[in-house]
Amino acid sequence: MHSTTTSGQRLRAQVPWLVAWIFCSAIRAASADSPPHWLADCRLESAATGGSVAARCGSYRVRENRDDAGSKELQLHVAVIPALRLKPAADPLFILSGGPGQAASDFYLSFAPAFARIRRDRDLVLVDQRGTGRSNRLDCTLPDASDFTAPDPQKLQELVRECLASLPGDPRYYTTSI
Repeated sequence: MHSTTTSGQRLRAQVPWLVAWIFCSAIRAASADSPPHWLADCRLESAATGGSVAARCGSYRVRENRDDAGSKELQLHVAVIPALRLKPAADPLFILSGGPGQAASDFYLSFAPAFARIRRDRDLVLVDQRGTGRSNRLDCTLPDASDFTAPDPQKLQELVRECLASLPGDPRYYTTSI
């Protein structure tokens, strides 16, 4: 027996595939517009300026030493300050602060007016680099009586050695080149 298929039957057979394709396309488009699941509503605040801004914050996990899968895991702090327009441009502006030791999440509020124009159309992504801000901050405690106007070189070397020994990470892996 030979079976003949009408164009109506072929169309009915293709409808489920067409519906599935539309559904998958809608999911993909929605996920492109939604923020990553690891970001949550937060407020960035500055004690220095007294200002604050609404953002979405989270942490991105990386290894302290990229070449060693067993090395310590770091949480890199990321904050996204949304554009003022409802439909921002697809390419956000990433802000990595200089320093040394300055966190982008701290830097932004002091310089927010400089970014006002670009923020109208683009999200701003603030990344606290390794060892700064909320990204496994590397900070040394200095004695209250430290006088660096005319430091004694031997005392300074001793303070640096003490500082390095007290850090919660290996300073070789806390550099911009990583």
